[in-house]
Amino acid sequence: MTPARPGRRAARAWPWAVGSAAITLAALVGWGVLVLRGGPAPRLDALEREPVLEAPVPATPLGTATRESEWGLGFGPDVAAYVAAVSEVDLAPQEALDAWFSAYGDRYGSPYDNGAEVAPLIWRADDRIVTVHASEKIESAIAGEQLPAPTPGATVVTVTVSGAE
Repeated sequence: MTPARPGRRAARAWPWAVGSAAITLAALVGWGVLVLRGGPAPRLDALEREPVLEAPVPATPLGTATRESEWGLGFGPDVAAYVAAVSEVDLAPQEALDAWFSAYGDRYGSPYDNGAEVAPLIWRADDRIVTVHASEKIESAIAGEQLPAPTPGATVVTVTVSGAE
């Protein structure tokens, strides 16, 4: 009986090594895809279900702007998901804010007071930040780029919900 040659043993181990490397590489690529598709919580679909995005008074919707959350992974900052719903209402700015507060104040609590004459409503609820602005312009850079300009002189309500960054 002759001993097995070392070359044969190495030849039998080679397919296992290649297979293991392929499985490891596939797992790393799959994990990378999942990480890149994800982002910091909350997700966009959760933000789009926030009740405050629905106008509590008759309103003409101008549109909605959104942004998905994504991880920066060291190449840039993490980006939180964002939803901005913009509509025109037939109310003065303070009346519009009062309508939103009376409709959603119980859900989100007392807004922060920044001492402005017509102060926006700003709530920090759980893992999200909710703001309601009422003025003659769209109060969101993202929505301002994506949506048509409002009617001059109309009260524009911009409601934004984003992940807490």
